[in-house]
Amino acid sequence: MDFARRCEHCGKVIPDDADPRRIYCTRRCLNAAMNGLTAEARREAKAGRICTHCGEPIPTERRVDALFCSGRCQSAARHARDRAAKVPIERPVPVRPSCPICGKPVARRGKTFCSRSCATRHKHATGKISNASLAGYYRRGATTHPPRGQDKKSPASESGADNHSDLVSSYIGPPP
Repeated sequence: MDFARRCEHCGKVIPDDADPRRIYCTRRCLNAAMNGLTAEARREAKAGRICTHCGEPIPTERRVDALFCSGRCQSAARHARDRAAKVPIERPVPVRPSCPICGKPVARRGKTFCSRSCATRHKHATGKISNASLAGYYRRGATTHPPRGQDKKSPASESGADNHSDLVSSYIGPPP
């Protein structure tokens, strides 16, 4: 009968001069045995887990904290959770102001009128632009048709102003 101590992992003989508490022949056998024990313990702890999405068993190769059997189940569960949590947002319908001249909605923010023609109509109606002053200046020349209430000689022609901007400001008024 052989009374020699043997390694619990590989079965080799442990030398007689080794520590009597020693049960593995080398450090490599010790590490391999410990890794094998922990791998077996992990496999046992992972057994019997159920996928939270489809109800199938989770493979033992998956992590200890895995809740799903595959990436496909995990993705499907996330999409289902997102769809269930998605609440439609009620956004107020933008109210567009209407044009004070024609009543159509104004298309752009910050604008008062729907078109340039409505803006011009408003300026004529409020007296900011008079047809008489513009008609004489633009159609027949600046000095031939003065605005109402003035005689043929304009203050601009008396002062000797010859440039265009002085003539315009004398008929329309100073720029704002």
